[in-house]
Amino acid sequence: SLINEYSINGNYILVKRDSFKGIFYYLRAKYVFFTHGLFAGAKISKQHCVINLWHGMPLKKIGLLEKNEISQKSKYAIATSGFYQNIMAEAFGMKNEDVLIVGQPRNDLMFKKKDYLSNFGINRCNSMKIVLWTPTFRQSIRGDIRLDGLFSENLPLVKLNDLEVLNEFILSINSFLIIKLHPMDVLNNQVFANFSNIKIIKSKDLENFNIQLYSLLGSADILLTDFSSIYIDYLLLNRPIGFVGDDFDEYSKSRGFIFDNPEEYMPGVKIRSLEDLKTFLYNTLILSQDLYLENRVLINNKLNNEFANYSYELLRAIKFN
Repeated sequence: SLINEYSINGNYILVKRDSFKGIFYYLRAKYVFFTHGLFAGAKISKQHCVINLWHGMPLKKIGLLEKNEISQKSKYAIATSGFYQNIMAEAFGMKNEDVLIVGQPRNDLMFKKKDYLSNFGINRCNSMKIVLWTPTFRQSIRGDIRLDGLFSENLPLVKLNDLEVLNEFILSINSFLIIKLHPMDVLNNQVFANFSNIKIIKSKDLENFNIQLYSLLGSADILLTDFSSIYIDYLLLNRPIGFVGDDFDEYSKSRGFIFDNPEEYMPGVKIRSLEDLKTFLYNTLILSQDLYLENRVLINNKLNNEFANYSYELLRAIKFN
């Protein structure tokens, strides 16, 4: 937030969005890409090609699908499939043909073969399995300030003083658990203890190493999440997913979902307690159970069109030059 203008190797500059410089460069740009909203409600001039990448295909209600939301203007939005094209068009008040089926550009990072774990002191040896847990926020501290679902000052299912017990279990199954907090989560204000086989990381930790979350996502053997759209991208890897949430009903009433029965689109074990979590990890990592393999493929085929290079597909679709 302290950045005014910062140049990197002359290739690009960083400016604060809500500043005179931010508006100045926005008005000068031929192409504008955004992920979390940009000058909502403002008209788009003809000289702009504004592309709404958003930050994932929704399971939760977004945009005009959620009450009292302002329509986010853009020339194009993107979708991962024809199924989501209809939903994104409705969410942002657009024509279907203006929602480009090109997939998520960020997904290119999942397929890069590089060791990102060592930056966090994680040595993947002796067939160690990596579990990535990405809980979405229940109470936010930045951006859209809101309270969704059932909030507590603990992680879902796990009280902070139970992390040591969970760490011992993770160690016993030769695994390492990375818990990546949502950047808007109030839990970012917490100071967490250090553990041998659990690491809790925040967005600033990724920034310190110039790493994005999706680079870590490609390293994960299992994804744990709840209502976050990250699992839709992870389906492309066809690896096991566990859906962690003990406040499904509360979240449905407060934020709400775009589907009448969202669990039909969540191909993985539903985890409602700490014991459920341990059982899922043991069965998957030690017993090699994968009960949702076929269902993942079916859901992936509906929610994702697969491309070799998502960034290229987007640039080709908007005739970038």
